[in-house]
Amino acid sequence: AADRSITLTATGLKVATALVRRHRILERWLTDVLGFDWATADGEADDISSAVSDSVVDRIYVSMGSPATCPHGNVIPGRDAPYGELVALADLEPGMPATVCRISEIAEHEARSLLLMLAEHAIAEGSEVRVAQANLGPDDIAIMIDGMSLTMPIDAARLIWVEANGGQKAKV
Repeated sequence: AADRSITLTATGLKVATALVRRHRILERWLTDVLGFDWATADGEADDISSAVSDSVVDRIYVSMGSPATCPHGNVIPGRDAPYGELVALADLEPGMPATVCRISEIAEHEARSLLLMLAEHAIAEGSEVRVAQANLGPDDIAIMIDGMSLTMPIDAARLIWVEANGGQKAKV
């Protein structure tokens, strides 16, 4: 395509979906059962993914109670999202309470430092958050998360998806 995008065939989409499902199940197993931190689980899942059969992945999945998401909150294909409409933390109105639901796949692959920072401050799926001050300059945002104050780059806040606890819609 002129915009350099690609479109998968039906077969390609099926294969890609199966790979994503396998990866997310293994990430969940690595964190929930084996105790890996979520910043490390992504790489470990990549490393073992091709060594584990489909039947083993299926049994791992069932043994964990068939979770809906990976540890970063991204939906495991074949499941419904356990959350409603999401908004980027960077777009949340100051003072509006919200719950962290997922961390963008971009953070997993291109912003590992964000995952490490989130892990350091125990920010994860289910954390309660609100923007304390959105205008700390062009690059930073102040948040309150589980009662703790934290300043983070606005670019990082764009990779954290939350469900507003007051029904707020994303800014357009």
